Amino acid sequence: YYILLWRTVLCTGVILHSCPNQMSLLFAMKNYTQAEHFYLNHNKFEGTIPSEVFLLSNLQFCDISYNFISGTIPSEIGISSHRDLVLSSNRLEGTIPDEVYKNGLDQLQDLKLDHCNLTGTLSTRIGKLSGLQNLHLQNNAFLGRLPSELGQLQSLMSIRLNGNDFTGSIPDEMCQLQGPNTLTTAVADCAPQEETGAPAQIDCNMDTCCTSCCEADTGICVSV
Repeated sequence: YYILLWRTVLCTGVILHSCPNQMSLLFAMKNYTQAEHFYLNHNKFEGTIPSEVFLLSNLQFCDISYNFISGTIPSEIGISSHRDLVLSSNRLEGTIPDEVYKNGLDQLQDLKLDHCNLTGTLSTRIGKLSGLQNLHLQNNAFLGRLPSELGQLQSLMSIRLNGNDFTGSIPDEMCQLQGPNTLTTAVADCAPQEETGAPAQIDCNMDTCCTSCCEADTGICVSV
């Protein structure tokens, strides 16, 4: 394993990778209060996400994916100034807190919450994340219809929705974002389920919107 610090006078960047032992996430972060970058992915961190993560005023990039972190996403996330927030592949629970959609996160570009056991619906307030470029929610337990407010994400490049229980259809407003510089990747469970003979879980036109359709029962995806 390795620890890499840069600009060490203020320690504005921390990489901690492949630690062989379980340790508290708060323990790893508490000495680096001026950090702008935390890359703590692929370790064995356990416990819950400490609210202190979102109280670090300088922190812009936070990647704590591929750990054993449990519990809910703290409500303090709404007062953070993150540009990239990557929590993928942890053992979380609950839903995306409403605080995510408050003004403090309008500069958020990457929100990756895939493979986290999250539940609930996708809020109509998602459109408030006006700077969002990548939204990865695949392989959770989200349900319900997708809000038309996804079409307000004018900077959106990649959205991955497969492996959930979304129903209905991909909003036309979101499909209209497709262009040479926007929405180049859109993945959903829009393929018929061959093993059971069931229809696609969600409707999405692969010619005009989705770039890849997956089978909800097998997870197999087919790209355009």
